[in-house]
Amino acid sequence: MTLMRTAALAAFLLSCTVARSVEHATPMMGVWVHLSSQWEAGPPDERSREEWAYARILEISQNGELSILDCVLRRRGRGSGLISPGDGQKVYFGRWSSDHGRFTIVYQLAYESLPPVGGGHYPGPEQADTLQVLSATRLSGGNGVFERVLSPTHADLAPYIESARRRQAVQGRQ
Repeated sequence: MTLMRTAALAAFLLSCTVARSVEHATPMMGVWVHLSSQWEAGPPDERSREEWAYARILEISQNGELSILDCVLRRRGRGSGLISPGDGQKVYFGRWSSDHGRFTIVYQLAYESLPPVGGGHYPGPEQADTLQVLSATRLSGGNGVFERVLSPTHADLAPYIESARRRQAVQGRQ
């Protein structure tokens, strides 16, 4: 009888832990894109029919961390776009938390590939925003609507994020 109670209690505690971790692994995990501008046609002499748009890419990790990349996306046709490496980026690092279905993000500017005249100040001031899940493919926040996309992916973001992390580590040692 005691063994059955112990097993039942263990099963109950395990189900609570699984339910809590599933709740924590929200539908927000992954890469989201907000277009800060409309897609615009590239120069008329380009044969590629490439378009570009300013974007904010938000990557939300299950461990409570997040990364944001402000950049230019380029695309051909109707795709979602790829990060344009030569057009300047801003990288932010932060964290997220949830409380009764509301998600709060807090983040700071960590690196700019094209710093302002006079240099940038890193880390930048803390900024905060609240996100709301609209659907499995849409989030709403202070910057507008973010959409889950197939591209860019975590692998596309990784070089920019890792570069900013290396720069932070070097600055921290100075």
